[in-house]
Amino acid sequence: EAGRAPRHRGLENLVSGEIEEEVDIAGRYAQLPAEASAEALAVTAEAVWLTIATQWVLTPNFDVGRSLSLNIDALIDHLWRRTKAGLDIVALGSYALMDNALGSDADLVWLVRSRARHAEAEACAQDLLAALDRLKRLGAPVSVDLRLRPEGRQGLLVRTFEAFKSYELESMEMWERFAMGQ
Repeated sequence: EAGRAPRHRGLENLVSGEIEEEVDIAGRYAQLPAEASAEALAVTAEAVWLTIATQWVLTPNFDVGRSLSLNIDALIDHLWRRTKAGLDIVALGSYALMDNALGSDADLVWLVRSRARHAEAEACAQDLLAALDRLKRLGAPVSVDLRLRPEGRQGLLVRTFEAFKSYELESMEMWERFAMGQ
């Protein structure tokens, strides 16, 4: 079964000692074809996460937060390259600080430079969100939180940089500023 493959490889890597070798997170995703199946992406994300979690347990001073953030970066980047839309993805909170924990979600805000491309970017964001949700259902340890976007769940998925700047100047609450590291 595909869902069990990472666990078997993880056990093999643990027994052989390979688990202690530094994992090339970006390289693991780069090995996947551009149009890799959701199952292949989920297996890769889970295998990398398992390696990171194991290294954290076995290695003193292992930077688990940075490694987990890099895993999310690589996964989102792989998906983002498929869309080829002019959508900028901005990390917030512990994800932005590269301080994720094993169960952390990825706080994101999606921005687009041109108002003329907003509809395209909104469709791209919906596709990315659906892809990430599917990967999570397939076992990938990835969870996205978009509540920090302007107007939270009621707001648009994507904002223009100009609209976000206006929100920041006029309506942003103090807790939101802290979450954004301002």
